[in-house]
Amino acid sequence: VPVLNLRFSAINVPFKVYRLRIVQAENPDYRRSVHSLTIAYHNQAGQEVTATQAPRNGYADFNIMANPLYVGQDEAALVNVYVNLRVIGPQDNQAKTGDQLRFFLSTNQGFLAMAMRQQARWYISGVSHGEIGGNIMVVRGTVPTFAADLQNNVDLANGQVELYRFRVSASEGTNLALKKLF
Repeated sequence: VPVLNLRFSAINVPFKVYRLRIVQAENPDYRRSVHSLTIAYHNQAGQEVTATQAPRNGYADFNIMANPLYVGQDEAALVNVYVNLRVIGPQDNQAKTGDQLRFFLSTNQGFLAMAMRQQARWYISGVSHGEIGGNIMVVRGTVPTFAADLQNNVDLANGQVELYRFRVSASEGTNLALKKLF
């Protein structure tokens, strides 16, 4: 599931990113939903590179020294971050419907970018330090499917009339709750 699109920009001088730290920002209880994080980016040769890391204590450190992200002079480069979710289930180490997930790039810790010329400065989308975050995403287990009522030519009268039926499927033993959609 995509969770972040990070844009790195180089002004006047190219640079390489060697380490990234992606942090899960929400309630520590929601960490149970995350199996691993994957990043995808392009190296200096223009080849797409992917790396996967299991988070520890709410963050995942990506050491990409052997194949760093390259940002060309006066260009931009993207890093796409994906979360690999655990199975939704009743066990403590499984994801739960309603878990909230939010991730951000920490440039204060676990981040290393080096210019390819001496005495050069780097920046990330106008932010020189801090956190660059994404939106809150919510884990959902099932989505109802709607089917039209098969009764034809029925006159509506005062009182309750069933117009549409819907069915929610879920694993056996799973508690279901419906929310108002609109």
